Amino acid sequence: MTELRDEFSTPMMQQYLKVKAEYPDFLLLYRLGDFYEMFLDDAHQGAEILDITLTSRTRGKDGRIPMAGIPYHALDNYLYKLIRAGKKVAICEQLTEPGKGLVERGVVRIVTPGTFIDERNVERKQHLYILMLRFDTHHLIAAATDLSTGELFVSEIPIVRQDWRLSARGVSRPKRGNSQSFTQPDYLSAVESILRKLSTVISPSEVLLHADFSGAHPLNSISTQLFPFLSYLTDYVQHPVSQRLLHKQFGQTLAFSGLLLSQPAQETVATLLQYLETTQKRAIPHIQAPQPLLTPTHLEMDAATVANLELFTSLRSGETSRQTLGTVIEVIDQTQTAMGGRLLRRWLRQPLTDLKQISERLDAVEYFFSRSELSNQVEGHLRKLIDVERLLSRIILQLGSPKDMRSLIEMLDIMGQVHALLASESSSVLTPLKERISVELHTLRRYLDQRLLDEPAFDPRQGELIKSAADPRLAELREVVAHSQEWIAQLEVTERQKTGISSLKIRFNQVFGFYIEISRSNLNLVPEYFLRKQTLVNAERFITPELKTHEEIILHAKEETDVIEYRIFQELVQYITEHAAEIQTAAASIATLDCYLSFANGARARHYVRPEFIAEPKLELVNSRHPVVEANLTDHFVPNSVVLRHDQPQLLLLTGPNMAGKSVFMRQVALIQILAQIGSFVPAEKAQLQLCDRVFVRSGAADMITAGLSTFMVEMVETATILREGTEKSLIIMDEIGRGTSTYDGISIAWAVAEALIQHQHGPITLFATHYHELQTLATQYPAKIQNAHMAVTHDDGHPVFLYTLQAGGSAQSYGLAVARLAGFPEAVLERAAVLLEQLEREATSSLVEQQAWQQPLLKKLGDIRTNTLTPLEALNVLSKIEEELKSVSRNP
Repeated sequence: MTELRDEFSTPMMQQYLKVKAEYPDFLLLYRLGDFYEMFLDDAHQGAEILDITLTSRTRGKDGRIPMAGIPYHALDNYLYKLIRAGKKVAICEQLTEPGKGLVERGVVRIVTPGTFIDERNVERKQHLYILMLRFDTHHLIAAATDLSTGELFVSEIPIVRQDWRLSARGVSRPKRGNSQSFTQPDYLSAVESILRKLSTVISPSEVLLHADFSGAHPLNSISTQLFPFLSYLTDYVQHPVSQRLLHKQFGQTLAFSGLLLSQPAQETVATLLQYLETTQKRAIPHIQAPQPLLTPTHLEMDAATVANLELFTSLRSGETSRQTLGTVIEVIDQTQTAMGGRLLRRWLRQPLTDLKQISERLDAVEYFFSRSELSNQVEGHLRKLIDVERLLSRIILQLGSPKDMRSLIEMLDIMGQVHALLASESSSVLTPLKERISVELHTLRRYLDQRLLDEPAFDPRQGELIKSAADPRLAELREVVAHSQEWIAQLEVTERQKTGISSLKIRFNQVFGFYIEISRSNLNLVPEYFLRKQTLVNAERFITPELKTHEEIILHAKEETDVIEYRIFQELVQYITEHAAEIQTAAASIATLDCYLSFANGARARHYVRPEFIAEPKLELVNSRHPVVEANLTDHFVPNSVVLRHDQPQLLLLTGPNMAGKSVFMRQVALIQILAQIGSFVPAEKAQLQLCDRVFVRSGAADMITAGLSTFMVEMVETATILREGTEKSLIIMDEIGRGTSTYDGISIAWAVAEALIQHQHGPITLFATHYHELQTLATQYPAKIQNAHMAVTHDDGHPVFLYTLQAGGSAQSYGLAVARLAGFPEAVLERAAVLLEQLEREATSSLVEQQAWQQPLLKKLGDIRTNTLTPLEALNVLSKIEEELKSVSRNP
């Protein structure tokens, strides 16, 4: 960069290179008049990403320089494309008005994937979390914030209990005397598990990691695999600076939030706040006091479970489909506001395990479920609400316009109307909602409305923002301007009459000010006191001394009013900032209300019922349905019932052919459990459930090539997690465990896993689907723990007809060829498969007959032996003869 600075000699390029040197890793947008320009390498990159023309213009003594520019008024659209391409962008603005000499410029904002908050180009119902990770002695500290909404979360998560020490060089061994031995991979495996949990819970847009972990450090490798945009920070805010920063940001709020932060956690949060201030080049007062990110009151689901249940993305394409409802969130999300949509997604990512909180949600849903008229009235208001949280953030961060402020006033009015509707209801169920929508919002709305024009201009520096009543001097100046404008309007009428020029007009532009325009055909009528100002092709422009006097009055008054209006506008921004917490609390209440209405309306439309939670380990569903499959069917969904409880078999061993509905049934059970624990009604006629601490869904997985894991290895890793972390309060769904290896290996693994899940007195409730019919004997060996069931199949002209109905007992066959025929296999292939199947079954039967033929005499001999009369030598002789017979059979099968 120094060589480049020597190469260029013009002041502007010297200035550009100086700024660029401060932001070498950023794409610099450099303001030149009405454009943001990119130069040199930035121009090449920007032109390619944005698909704009790369030019090479002569810049005086600097010769031809690669350039690419974008219009300043279209910045947000181009920023979105740059951020999507993985670029960090520094925006360099003109800080002084153009005049003599070089315009002063400086970076006013840094934009990254987590700080791009233009609501027109981001997903309305998705959070934009920035996640900061810090590794302490044996904790991972995770702090996350959404700059666009002001939410902040933090948690200290134990990695291992032993005394590990993590440094830039790796992981040290435990102290002497520790009874257990661990290796670095053990530690890294624990860290990876936590990071996967975090990526599932918050799905961050940007991740910040300490610079010590850059390069080839294994933690960097893990983070890069899991997170889309990873940056490194060179330093953390140290104690006691972090304490001062937190006190400045939150005051006493942090002390009363109930969240006691350790010194490393305080430093992590302070560093995250400092990062936001650095990128925004200003204070961030709207960031709220931190809340726990991960807590014991949330049901845990790993990434595989979230994916297998298609909570947010479809397994078929990896994306949601526009033609069908492919995901759970698409089915249950009937929220009207962006705030409600984001909250609902957070609820679905972190279902509750606290019965009191769940019951409060269910009570509210039931209240609106039974009051459709009230629901419709409230929903009508919510439909008018735009994104209050992001609107507020833009205003506070000086990214909003006066029109945004007018929109906020309108939103405060709507929220006030919602509060009035709720206030008219006497139920205590609504009390928390009513209390959080403060009546002070009316005072705030009135204060702003009395000062801001109903239709303010877009640019706060250009005037036409503030009502005259807001400031006496502003009112006085506007009267002066109005008087001069009236004089000018009357002058136009008077001069037309005096000169006889009916086309005479008085106009204004920024270059010449006010002037009188006369068409060339009427120049002979121009009086002597008109002073010629400019000659055009078809007209000439004139002024008069009186006109210039009133022009000066108007322009001077306009200049002063612009200053006054901008000052008052900034005061209004500050007033909003001071009341940001009240607005955020009200918006959060609106979001919660929106979720309740979404659940109630969905339950009413789809005939869902309120679930009942009981203390004992139990799962009882009557005529349950799969919410997504049912929503997409034009025909009737075939419901199913199931009962699993502590005094009955807890593991349902499910067999039956593919396409018979096993996977749909098992997933609907898991989804009903999750929906119930987020406070939703569920698709069933009756649902009695225990509170689960975790839900596991082990199903078919694609190869994880990038991680070097095969399908079978993924299956084994996920199964190991279930066996290691499942408890008696977990719900476990095992779909076709062991099918990724040889038949006997698969049977052995599936058998052993099933036994492991029932080894405790109160094991987890488990649905276990398998194609290995041999496992059905487990129900005979463990009748108190395991029961067989299958998906019913009937026949029509020799062809199987799937009934999608759960029935007791095991399945006799798999109908593999029938499924292949339904899938469209060529007839020749089907015929060949049938021949091979018959041959294999015949060989298996023949082998069994032969086996029985030589087994029977041997068994008879064994039965005739009287061990109590044999001497040791005689017993050895008998065993020797049996051994010879077995060898003879193996040599001549």
